[in-house]
Amino acid sequence: MQFRTSAILVGLVALSAGANVWMLCHSGIARTSTGATVQPPAVARQLTAFGSSEPSASSAPGAPGALLESCQSQLAAARQALATATEDQAQHVEPKKRFEGGARKPGMETRMSPLVENALSNVHGVTAYPLECRAELCQVRVSAPSREAVGRAWQALNSDVRLRKEVDGYMREGGDPVIDLSTGKGGFDLEMYIFTRSAANATAEIHALVEQFRTSGAVENCAASGSDRGVLEVRLSVVPEGPSLSVALGGSLGGTEVGRCISKKLMEVVQQFQLPPGTSNGTVYAGITSPHGE
Repeated sequence: MQFRTSAILVGLVALSAGANVWMLCHSGIARTSTGATVQPPAVARQLTAFGSSEPSASSAPGAPGALLESCQSQLAAARQALATATEDQAQHVEPKKRFEGGARKPGMETRMSPLVENALSNVHGVTAYPLECRAELCQVRVSAPSREAVGRAWQALNSDVRLRKEVDGYMREGGDPVIDLSTGKGGFDLEMYIFTRSAANATAEIHALVEQFRTSGAVENCAASGSDRGVLEVRLSVVPEGPSLSVALGGSLGGTEVGRCISKKLMEVVQQFQLPPGTSNGTVYAGITSPHGE
């Protein structure tokens, strides 16, 4: 497989559009102060291809605030188009090339190994299935005495219920007949790829942690700390190195006696929380209301 030409062209056009809009926003706003703003028609036409509309009357000279808002909206659209095109390009690279070019993920191997073992351990004829994970892919190289045997392994991998709950999909790369030089026996090898992007995201687990904290009674126990009202704003996000959770706190309740009490109890829960192996991303925003109300 190769990059799709259309995806590359879309990426280049999106990048060009983003650059043009950025220059437009900066140069256009500067000219607005003199009352001589002009919207270049070429840029407007280019952005229309990505779903943006032509500049409205609110972007006319003498309306710097409206022009800035319009420019920012168009720039966001161009950035989204570029991100979509970049992702499309990545998806059309051969799994083997993406795998070989990625960094190894021991944590994901720890998470996927028992699932692959459960799926393939009882498949008749399969003699080996080493697993290695890199980037968002795990490679399973299945060895068996025949093409039929590795076919059974492929079916078992695709149909395993526990594995399918964790991953986004599967792909296979050809298959090669081989001869074991030590025994002289023939066999067949097949490379299977498991897409693990969803398995690396811990948003659901972090959300469950927050909900468990809400219902634990910890917030109500902080009522005696003061009479402060308000909301403690919380952001929990994954730090891939580890992995671990980083915590950011603020809001109208932050810095108050009640807020400090809730924050301390939340941090105790977070410090005891263990992210699933292989986690590399996930973010949850939550608001925790004071026991005395907002």
